[in-house]
Amino acid sequence: MEATVEHTDLTESSHRNVTIYLYDENESVVASKWLGTVDESASVRVKMNATEAPEYIVVNSPEFWTYDTISVNYYERTERAEQSNGVYSSSTIGSKEEFPVTVPPNASAHSRFEERDQSNGV
Repeated sequence: MEATVEHTDLTESSHRNVTIYLYDENESVVASKWLGTVDESASVRVKMNATEAPEYIVVNSPEFWTYDTISVNYYERTERAEQSNGVYSSSTIGSKEEFPVTVPPNASAHSRFEERDQSNGV
């Protein structure tokens, strides 16, 4: 799966404090991975573990929402997701309030579920 962040009128080519969040069907964070600073032109591979296929996959950074124009994709599990790896549809938003879940989650949820080992997972 590929996640994208696109914007116009931007002089910066990287984003700081980027985190990927996995949410369950109750809209609770079940895993997260802090990526730190991500260069817009770079391709970043991320592996994460979860006991079940997440309902939502969100890429977020507080910095995203400081730009006048930005498009961020999030992913939602679809009805055909009976497979263990899930099937996801992508939606594009232009503001944090458009996410279907509350982001960013509170700090205790982030630190409790953060994935630290980048060599494991799916």
